[in-house]
Amino acid sequence: MEADTDLESPAVEKRKTIIRIMIFVFVVVLMGNLGALVDYFLHPEIEYFDEEHLIVGAITVIFTAILFGALALYARRQEKALIKLKRTERLSIESEDRYRALFENSKDVIFISTPEGYFTEINPAGVELFGFSSREEMLHIRTSDLYPVAGDPEAYRLEIEEKGFLKDYEMNMSRKDGSELIVAVTADVTRDDKGVITAYRGSMRDITSEKRMEQQLLQTQKMDSVGRLAGGIAHDFNNYLTTIQGYIDLAISEHPGEETLVRNLTEARKASDNAADLTSQLLLFSRHQPVNMGPVNLNKMVNRLHNMIQRLAGQKIKVIENLSDELMLVHGDAGNLSQAVVNLALNSGSYMPDGGNLTITTCNGVVTPEYVNGHPEARPGDFVTVSVSDSGKGIDANMLAHVFEPFSKGAGKKADGLGLSAVYGIVMHHDGWIDVDSIPGMGTTFTIFLPAAAILEDTGENDESDVEDYKSMGERILLVEDDDAVREITEKMLRESGYVVIGAHDAAEAFARFASEKGDIQLVLSDVVLPGDNGLTLVENLKSHKPELAVLLSSGYADTAVDWNLVQSRGYRFLQKPYVMPDLLKAVRELLTNTS
Repeated sequence: MEADTDLESPAVEKRKTIIRIMIFVFVVVLMGNLGALVDYFLHPEIEYFDEEHLIVGAITVIFTAILFGALALYARRQEKALIKLKRTERLSIESEDRYRALFENSKDVIFISTPEGYFTEINPAGVELFGFSSREEMLHIRTSDLYPVAGDPEAYRLEIEEKGFLKDYEMNMSRKDGSELIVAVTADVTRDDKGVITAYRGSMRDITSEKRMEQQLLQTQKMDSVGRLAGGIAHDFNNYLTTIQGYIDLAISEHPGEETLVRNLTEARKASDNAADLTSQLLLFSRHQPVNMGPVNLNKMVNRLHNMIQRLAGQKIKVIENLSDELMLVHGDAGNLSQAVVNLALNSGSYMPDGGNLTITTCNGVVTPEYVNGHPEARPGDFVTVSVSDSGKGIDANMLAHVFEPFSKGAGKKADGLGLSAVYGIVMHHDGWIDVDSIPGMGTTFTIFLPAAAILEDTGENDESDVEDYKSMGERILLVEDDDAVREITEKMLRESGYVVIGAHDAAEAFARFASEKGDIQLVLSDVVLPGDNGLTLVENLKSHKPELAVLLSSGYADTAVDWNLVQSRGYRFLQKPYVMPDLLKAVRELLTNTS
């Protein structure tokens, strides 16, 4: 109400002015007829109110009434026009205030720039995004200074001038400190009366995080595809190696006295062992292998990974091993721990684009209570550490706090998309923790702490037991293997040791053979990946008919269709391809002995 009163004040003043004019006209008319009235009273004998005077008087009255009415109508219209004008001005001010508030408080950048390359307006969000201290500072720079690639502003100008507008146009730009960002621009052009462009106006949205996450997701999908390809190759290759190693072992066992032949076959066996190590490295990228916990010698693991890490790091980076003597063992899954070391190495390599040293260090250590006080995830005790250090640019303090988050920029761009978060998960699963130290410009060191195992010697590798120790006691084995060559050599190795072997190509044939033998089977040896039902489904079915049946599963590679948690919960033993004759016979003998 107060606002309306204020608006009416000028109208009231104007009305008063018009009333004054009306009074003035009334007085003039009155004065014009005053003489006639005086004569009428002084000279009554004169007839002033004859027909002529009455007509003139009537006209005067009518004219005066019309004049008064016109003036009143004019005054009212002027009053309404003035009120409307004031209200329009008030709404305009309110609208301007709203848009100014929107401009100032918007989280997106709002800007107006000239074709010559200068900002004429930019809101606080823009000043903050580009890292300037004030709006005035930004108004004095050229917009081309914000483009890391010289051709980008020209491409933007040509497209917006051709189309007249742009929507979500992605551009690479840079902050004042040189750091790069990606923005989505929505803008149009302003033209003068002659059609000449005078300004660009629009908004920018920072999509840097979204694009990086998208790139990391694509990288993850790519690595998953690579993993599936690697797993498929490893599956076939491991089948070939199983056949090759099996026949080598048979030849050695059949000709023990021929030294030259045995020596040559032993060298061939070493070469096939190296090929088997190569396929196990390929499987690091598949991440579909079962968790196989056992004693792990980190020194041997690093030695096996050295050549692969060097190839992945490139010629500019030198991979250095600094391995401790008499390193204690850890209890873990060698495949997962290898994956963690490879990811750390790839991450470190990404910080050295111009080359440098990548050092892998192992050592025994004792974690003290004093150390635990400064490291929440640590605990006292005996631990084995493996560290990966680089001589690169380091990680700044802000990024260091988020380095283990999925898709973090701290995770090396050459890693598998999850990068350091995958390493963190593996280490936590092994009841350990990981520390990181970094000095910008000096390099970064990631250190994995793993509990030392109670086992003092690595008994899991290079078992040289004589195959004679694992001879059959007349047991019957159902062998299920879809690769004919692998099934044939496995049958020969088992029969060589006295076992009765019933072979089958797939699950359906295996169940039929089991039925035809009336369940007189003591152990089933099955590949996990089979045509139709997989090996796990098969053994579950067989054990439902004969619960005491011993089970040995094997595979060169298994995809996600296999429930490895179920394999572990059932306690089924797993034999990784390519297996050699002593390992095969040992696993079979131990299972049969334990079952009986």
